[in-house]
Amino acid sequence: MKLRLLSTALLSLAAMACSAAPDENTVAGSAVPGAGASGGGGGVTIGSGGAAASGGSGVVLGSGGGPEECEAVSQEAEVGFKPVDIIWAVDTSGSMKAEQKAVEQNLNNFAQQIAAAGVDVRVVLIADPGAMCIGAPLGKGSCPGGSNAPNFLHVEKYVGSHSALSAMVGYHSSYSQVLRPNSVKYFTVVTDDNTEPGNIHSATEFSGKVAALGISDWKFFGIFCTGGCSANCVAVGKTYNDLVQQSGGKAGDLCGGNASGFAPVFNSLATSVIENKTLDCSWQIPPPPQGQAFDQQRLNVRFTSGSGTATDIYAVGDPSQCGPNGGWYYDHPVTPTRIEVCPSTCQALQSDASGRVDILFGCVTVAQPQ
Repeated sequence: MKLRLLSTALLSLAAMACSAAPDENTVAGSAVPGAGASGGGGGVTIGSGGAAASGGSGVVLGSGGGPEECEAVSQEAEVGFKPVDIIWAVDTSGSMKAEQKAVEQNLNNFAQQIAAAGVDVRVVLIADPGAMCIGAPLGKGSCPGGSNAPNFLHVEKYVGSHSALSAMVGYHSSYSQVLRPNSVKYFTVVTDDNTEPGNIHSATEFSGKVAALGISDWKFFGIFCTGGCSANCVAVGKTYNDLVQQSGGKAGDLCGGNASGFAPVFNSLATSVIENKTLDCSWQIPPPPQGQAFDQQRLNVRFTSGSGTATDIYAVGDPSQCGPNGGWYYDHPVTPTRIEVCPSTCQALQSDASGRVDILFGCVTVAQPQ
């Protein structure tokens, strides 16, 4: 999917004939939730049946109270994928020395694979700095003080055999500043043991704690004893198995505990992140054209499918107004910096990887019909 940023300047109405007046009844049945068909004489018309060609050509926009003619000048950019924030909690007890070194040796390559696939990745590591220290380019290679924020943050705390989940939740305030609100979070544990009472002890409890932190889009990864064998395993990670299943995550088996065997496991985890990347339904508002000022009451959004059908996504006031009809809204009502779309609209956009989104400046924002 491509994002085309269209800057528009209003032209004289006397010089041009414009689109038909809005008809709210044509909105139903649109292919994109929150949208109406563009052009053709019906619907609240933002576009005249397709996006403007790059370099500047006319785009007819409806103002809600009467048509306006706008001259579009476009810039084209790739729509990005949702960023990924990966929180690792590594058991730094004495039985895990080989595994700690294996994580040190593989974490950089793991992050580089994900970044090479076009995914903006940040890594948080919760581990005793006396047991683990990550080298460049992620870390600084000297600990304590091995963080290289914002892309790598080392929360220098001891993680016990049974406390990985508790560490992820309990130290959230120590790493929350590097997490992006629109990112997919991957909670990842490395341990040869399971949870025990006195710590977060079940998948249900952990999920509830994560929800209380305001995190909704997440998966659980882990390198632990999945039950395939007992060599070098203190206990089967039943709670971690449950979290992998419930979140649609992925597990690597610690069976054997051989550091040389960690590379394929890390590759598998990185591949899973890459295969599950999703288009980001949040876009930075670009700077207005030279000589113009941004007016948040004069911005519209259009989606054009891979087959060329253009539909206009209507504005809603805030996420609470999304509903089944979807739409788009600003990230902040007073000082917006980003454009967000409702979940149902996002799902429709993500289903058409060859489509594009146009952000149109200059004409009165068209709201979702009531």
